[in-house]
Amino acid sequence: MPRTYVHRSRVNRMEERLSRVCRIGRCASWFYYDADDVYARLIRLAKFGDRPGMARRLGVMFASELKNEGFFDGIDILIPVPTSIARRLRRGYNQAEEIARGVSDVTGIGVCATAVKVDRGHESQTRHTGAERSINVRGVFKARDLSRVQGCHVLIIDDVFTTGSTVEELIKALGEAPAKVSVLTLGLARLK
Repeated sequence: MPRTYVHRSRVNRMEERLSRVCRIGRCASWFYYDADDVYARLIRLAKFGDRPGMARRLGVMFASELKNEGFFDGIDILIPVPTSIARRLRRGYNQAEEIARGVSDVTGIGVCATAVKVDRGHESQTRHTGAERSINVRGVFKARDLSRVQGCHVLIIDDVFTTGSTVEELIKALGEAPAKVSVLTLGLARLK
């Protein structure tokens, strides 16, 4: 597996990308995501192949590796990137939420899937370039109930970090409620 180990790096490109929005605690991504790679297939199966258990298991596996490194120390709550109602109905689940549940199984940290919701429909990010991704998700998330994240160190969880646009918009929707934000994804597209 082409591991990233970005959480160990002095120069964490995920943190650099997101630091424009807020002070980032830490970022981790398990493996490099190349669309044609066999590891990308794991995420596609977990996301589109009606395999919520696979998404959860991948979350368990990555969290098991990170737990011994202290990555989860001080984190109060897990926030999966929300999906639209239409996508959730079509798939039957939200893969980011299943990954978060796997992380929770290992860490005991609670999952809060209700703090932010998708406020409007948008196209899948997979078909867009970097600039288009940012436009596609601009303003897509809306705060719902931030009481559980107020003053907390939150860990945002998603399947793949490509340009960071989705996570950036989620951080904006959380606003000043969390004291600190960290990010965990399974895949990391090779950043240019």
